[in-house]
Amino acid sequence: MFERPTSPRLLLLCLAALGLAAPAIAQTPLHTFTGDSPFDEFGEAVDGAGDVDNDGHDDLIVGAYWDDDTGVNVGSARVFSGKDGSILYTFFGSAANDQLGRAVSGAGDVNNDGFADVIAGTPLADVGGNDAGTARVWSGKDGAVLHTFHGDSSADGLGISVSEAGDANGDGFDDVVVGAYRDSVSFGAAGSVFVFSGKDGTTLHAFHGDFFQDQLGSSVSGAGDVNGDGFTDVVGGAPVANEPGLGAAGADAGMVRVWSGKDGAALFTFYGDSFGHELGTSVSGAGDVNGDGRDDVIAGAPEANSAAGYARVWSGLDGAVLHTFVGTLNAGRVGGRVAGAGDVDGDGRDDVIVGAPWDGIVGANGYGTVRIHSGQTGTTLVTVTGALNGEFLGDTLGAAGDVDADGTPDFIVGSNMAAGAAFVLSGGNVPPPHPPFGQGCAGSLGTAPTLAMVGSSAAGGHLTLTVDHLGASNATGVLLGGLAETSLPAGCGCSLLVQPVVLQLPLALDPLGMLFAGFTIPAGLSGATVKLQLLLADAGDPCGFSATNGVSLTFP
Repeated sequence: MFERPTSPRLLLLCLAALGLAAPAIAQTPLHTFTGDSPFDEFGEAVDGAGDVDNDGHDDLIVGAYWDDDTGVNVGSARVFSGKDGSILYTFFGSAANDQLGRAVSGAGDVNNDGFADVIAGTPLADVGGNDAGTARVWSGKDGAVLHTFHGDSSADGLGISVSEAGDANGDGFDDVVVGAYRDSVSFGAAGSVFVFSGKDGTTLHAFHGDFFQDQLGSSVSGAGDVNGDGFTDVVGGAPVANEPGLGAAGADAGMVRVWSGKDGAALFTFYGDSFGHELGTSVSGAGDVNGDGRDDVIAGAPEANSAAGYARVWSGLDGAVLHTFVGTLNAGRVGGRVAGAGDVDGDGRDDVIVGAPWDGIVGANGYGTVRIHSGQTGTTLVTVTGALNGEFLGDTLGAAGDVDADGTPDFIVGSNMAAGAAFVLSGGNVPPPHPPFGQGCAGSLGTAPTLAMVGSSAAGGHLTLTVDHLGASNATGVLLGGLAETSLPAGCGCSLLVQPVVLQLPLALDPLGMLFAGFTIPAGLSGATVKLQLLLADAGDPCGFSATNGVSLTFP
């Protein structure tokens, strides 16, 4: 059907004689932190901590809310050095079953001393009443307690979510935002979101759920400066809120609300697309995704579409939808966790991180997947997949700041394997994205596989080819390479996207139904551009194959 390779350096010297590596995860962690007991739930909350020790490397915070080191389920929050992985601080809950570390976050510079501080929640602490909850802020400089916030009535669950808020009131001190998802100030378990002053701990804003059982505050985050007024804003999720006026069709659709840090006004309210989607299970500031000078927001709806889930990014300028990342595997739960990533690929637009903790191979959910998506195009820049069924990689994740001080944002993900673990992964190997083109065609499972390239295409650089949504494990395929884009019928509604075909390279795909293949770029290709597409064998499809989109690969 296709010709043998006959042109330009045998098309990338057959993609560097393709030096294709054996299937492997796309990158080696900068740090791996592990729990010390199988029942601690270490890594069930993770985040970047900022530069806590002021050494020029951003640090990390990891929660272990069932830690028993000082009492039954007192919980702990541990701060690790980004420079060498050493433990800087370990903070424990005050009493049995406090579950400190259920939520953790960097807090910014709360006391304005030049050191980043941290915050963690203990939603079952009993100081203000049974399970009223507590959130505590510690100094990055010396580990001293700076502020302690308590729920004021039983079952409030204050501290179920915590985050930095930036300088919401413009006084020069960073503030914090804390969720109390079962607070009943407005209605029973309607929930609340509180913004506390970093300077003196006073309450700057208190936002309450609209209706009974909304559970506002299940997720919270700083949102950056969404409305462009020079004050940072905040976002909170109410995943079981009902969309007003829709009756059963809007039940548990979920809600996300953005408030002004300056005056507390509601800036935007977003609802899930339909009943049961639980939008707002996770929320985060997304940075300036579209480059319009306004910070944007992202939230997840992991229960949508038979729990395939989705994550959505909205514009801070007008609330328009910028991207929706839709899960394709039932019960994969895309959007279970989301975060802003910073500008990972260096294209001048901030990117986002999306977790799918129940993603996995066909018939065996639970490996978990984390993807970084381009803010500019929405394409997948990085895919990291769990190694074991039941690992649930991506159930927790966060932006890590610049851990290795290479000028590129890094990220941290939690794992449920063994005693629990947290992995810090570098964003430094991700170049400007290699743009996709054309449309793939679906195989037997009805989903078109997706081809992407990540890594440096400069001479001596390392590129990784990834394929997602294959629909089969242990599949085989043929990588096609050409010099120009086309769209020629290939049968069964599929199209050949590259022409002329000057490379046909057989590939074996890994048991997870994904492909991680790497190769090193040879010298002498400056300025060249090649086009790639993958055809995949699919015995369950009447036509026997599926096809990916195309990817354009340019060598600087």
